[in-house]
Amino acid sequence: MNPLQESDAVAITRLLGDVAAQPADSNARRRSLMNGLTRLIDADAWAWTRLQLAGDKPPRQILMLHGGFDSHRLSKWAGAIEHPNMKPVTEALVTEAV
Repeated sequence: MNPLQESDAVAITRLLGDVAAQPADSNARRRSLMNGLTRLIDADAWAWTRLQLAGDKPPRQILMLHGGFDSHRLSKWAGAIEHPNMKPVTEALVTEAV
């Protein structure tokens, strides 16, 4: 892994400052942050989700923000994260979070 370059640290700091200074709601700030990070790392798409964890019930997605997906890729991604075969991948993360 390459060390963080000074120019990257400056760009990240500037992005965080710009997002913090926005007179916007939390979701607009999240979108701005993720769009900025996407540009910084030259990514194609991003997603921000929030789950509701309630005891022994399956996690329930209560927030999904995204950018850069076309409708086909978004549909595939959404189906993949809720697919039953993903349980081994997400179960440890959910258990740790509770």
